[in-house]
Amino acid sequence: MALSTVRRAAFVTLDLQPLICSFMDDGQRDALVSRVNKTMAQARKNNVPIAHVRVAFQPGHPEIHESHPIMGPAKQGNVLVDGTPEAALLPELDRAASEPVFTKVRVNAFTTTGLASWVSAHQTTELIMCGVATGLVVLKTAVHAIDQDLEVTVLSDLCVDADQRRHDACMDAVFPTLARVMPSDEWLAALGRPGGGGGPDGSPQKTAAGALRGLL
Repeated sequence: MALSTVRRAAFVTLDLQPLICSFMDDGQRDALVSRVNKTMAQARKNNVPIAHVRVAFQPGHPEIHESHPIMGPAKQGNVLVDGTPEAALLPELDRAASEPVFTKVRVNAFTTTGLASWVSAHQTTELIMCGVATGLVVLKTAVHAIDQDLEVTVLSDLCVDADQRRHDACMDAVFPTLARVMPSDEWLAALGRPGGGGGPDGSPQKTAAGALRGLL
């Protein structure tokens, strides 16, 4: 794939919602959100656009059949209904008012949302992502992004999965063949260097390809 000479990164959080994250204890969840908030704060300082994606359904879940292997239990249990606290973003998540929230009704963050249009509108060449669960929304969204000729960076310490084996398999074996995988501190270190990443004007991102590739 031919890469653009101008790097335009965008950052997306995936399914950071109370019900989705309910398998974590309070300490684990607080630590995750703290790291995400720290990363987003630095991204904003470098003019990196940020968006958030969540899953939520209309009352009665008309968008999904109960036999769906992943989303079906939401209909069966009448959960993740739009407008309920469990379907909102985590209240501790530091979302800026200007940052869009896209609502999906499938696992992939692209297929039932306006995320692709937002990515295109920002002329994004690289998508930085994090979220829950690693082996579901993060994996499926990363694969879709790659198929759209986007480069992908997965921030390993900002992703969690209820199945630790699935998380480890994604981080150790699957993602490295598709994307860059790095902890958020490494990405932030690259972002803070001259030419190490930046926002939609493209000026600080022209040499970010080498800077980020050199970390892996």
